Amino acid sequence: MQFAMRGVALYAALVTAPGFARTEPPTVLVRAYISTAGPYGESWELNLKADGKVSLEILYMLNPMGRMSGEFINSPERLEALRQVISAEQFFELPNEIWPGAAPLHQPDLRLTITVGDRRHKVAV
Repeated sequence: MQFAMRGVALYAALVTAPGFARTEPPTVLVRAYISTAGPYGESWELNLKADGKVSLEILYMLNPMGRMSGEFINSPERLEALRQVISAEQFFELPNEIWPGAAPLHQPDLRLTITVGDRRHKVAV
């Protein structure tokens, strides 16, 4: 018990000492855009901001024509899971463009931009 109390006291002294820096996890920003079929389909745009808020906007080009949008907030645990997936899947090592040999007219368009800390990468598919 005595050692535990010393450990707690030492930790408290360290974290309140001048110059002690707590390391925050790096900020994650995400922008994803997809258009399903040029002017005839729909487009989706998702943005994850630094504060963990996510906005999603869906635009329907034809029948039914219209727009939907919404927002939600990610928990710190979900943001950490996202950081881990980005790292595990080596997103920052992907090429900037991943395209088939021939591009059909009105093909789907997907663009994904992810920033983690000071690293930023954009991939177009």
